[in-house]
Amino acid sequence: MLKPDTDVSIYGINLPALFLATALSYNGVSVCIWAEQEKPDDFPENLVFDNYIGHFLAQFGYQIKNNAELITVPSFLEQSLKLLASRVCPVVWKSSEKEIEKNLLPAIYSQNKAKDDAFIYHAQALLLNNNLDLSFRSILLLGWRISGVLNKTLKQRTLVTEVHEKALLQEQWNLKAYKQPLFKRLLDKIHPPKAKAYQLIDAKINLHLSQDRSLEAGELFPNFNFYDEKAQVEIQLHQWTNYQYFSVILFGYLSQPNLFTVSRWMQLNYPVKLYYLPPSEKNNPLFEFMGIKPDTKRTFIVRPDLYLGLIHDTIDVEVIDNYLKNVLGMKINHEEINSFGA
Repeated sequence: MLKPDTDVSIYGINLPALFLATALSYNGVSVCIWAEQEKPDDFPENLVFDNYIGHFLAQFGYQIKNNAELITVPSFLEQSLKLLASRVCPVVWKSSEKEIEKNLLPAIYSQNKAKDDAFIYHAQALLLNNNLDLSFRSILLLGWRISGVLNKTLKQRTLVTEVHEKALLQEQWNLKAYKQPLFKRLLDKIHPPKAKAYQLIDAKINLHLSQDRSLEAGELFPNFNFYDEKAQVEIQLHQWTNYQYFSVILFGYLSQPNLFTVSRWMQLNYPVKLYYLPPSEKNNPLFEFMGIKPDTKRTFIVRPDLYLGLIHDTIDVEVIDNYLKNVLGMKINHEEINSFGA
């Protein structure tokens, strides 16, 4: 029988379904998979992912080397099941149509009556264009939104924005997978487009408020070695991010009273992580890489999926507040929200 406290139910099993379940369970969401066959659909024996997917596989608990090495299908399946079991997320194997009709559908119905934010997904619908790279990227867009709604940190309307972003990914994948028309190739020679792999610049949930466009909201947050002044150690930018939260990163000098005020305001109002990096001789290369002059300030809000949600040319709590509350749809701490609220 389906667990009464299950937040997300997945009907069917394949590699994207396992990846979604693992990502959600990493964020504390209760997931149950109903598998109608003994093993996921066939894929090449060895799976190879780039650094972006590899970054999250490692973060979710998969054992892979250097974030981008190959992983076999049996290993991916075994590790997924172990991770789900350790997080008390069951997989019901060889579920018959009769069993699903008897147990899954009434449970979903009762869940929907008890709470408006129960979710069900079909494994086959999670596989986009029969391509794992595209499918996993799309799942990373979806997972943090589901988690946020279920954990009461995001409003229901944030889920709607995933549809447009998934369409943007698919459009860019199609451009790579299929030959472009002659006219488009000639136009690109005259006006070369910016080389941006899987960017979401056109999504309304990403807000660019900077005159500098060497890095735009909707692009992936770059990784770069730098010196953490507070910890007195060299780390990478991605260590200030995590799939479980949004990161607000402030570049530029702030006086101690101002920094305390911003930090206190953030802590009281929003479930985000705040990081501060003042200019220093050790971090000049990073400031130059990010296009930030030492005497200026800049705010970056990094989404759980590593896309930049906001870039702003100064540090202003009103701008941060407007983005988080009105553009993104994040709830203020202790705010009661209707799951179908705007």
